[in-house]
Amino acid sequence: MQAERHHYAQVVREYLEKSFQARIYAAEHRVMGLRAREIVGEKDVALARQQAERDLEDLHRARRDRLAGLERLAIARSGPVRHLASVWILPAGQVPEVAPTWLEDAEIVGRIELAAMRVVMDYERQRGWEPFDISDQRGPGFDIRSLGPADPASGHRRVRRIEVKGRARGQPVRLTVNEWLKARQLGETYWLYVVWDPVEPGAEPVCVPDPAHTLEHTAREVRVLSGYEVPAEAVERAAGFSSNRAF
Repeated sequence: MQAERHHYAQVVREYLEKSFQARIYAAEHRVMGLRAREIVGEKDVALARQQAERDLEDLHRARRDRLAGLERLAIARSGPVRHLASVWILPAGQVPEVAPTWLEDAEIVGRIELAAMRVVMDYERQRGWEPFDISDQRGPGFDIRSLGPADPASGHRRVRRIEVKGRARGQPVRLTVNEWLKARQLGETYWLYVVWDPVEPGAEPVCVPDPAHTLEHTAREVRVLSGYEVPAEAVERAAGFSSNRAF
């Protein structure tokens, strides 16, 4: 088993190295092209160059994280058997009389999440920021990269990396392991936006900065989904606390 793990990890490593090498090369080429245009006096490419540089940084960070994960993949250990999860297997279309909280309709969840994304994108634009939907990309650990207005003196733009969650009011909020680890890694530039009842008129996001730190004392690991769950009231309290902080 150890030999099989090492072989599999090596195959994945080679694929990841080639994949990231090609993507990083293309990103570097774009950055250099934009820098060259900026040097010759094209002032309108400054923002595009800054965005391209951030994309390049994210690629390098993603490469490090993915390759680091392979070290754990290659390890096979013997040890005591322990319970990880319980699974219900039901006939197609059958719903138990008392359904567990994690049994959710995928279509309903998808519709709620899309509605929440629209609410957050509109919210960011209304406050003068420029949001980019990256939810279809693999690995970032958040759904939206939002850029603030350029500083008149330096041209620097603040960034929020936003994870969006749409929930019925009062439901707990779950983050995947990748999202939680990204929140820890990115600190105060990582934000959790929770939209209660996003399909209802007038829905607005509850915004929590640095959720891995702000909500750490209330989060519990969910073995079934390998994620982290925080109570709804904790999100509300954290959002109220953050309103007194400057960002």
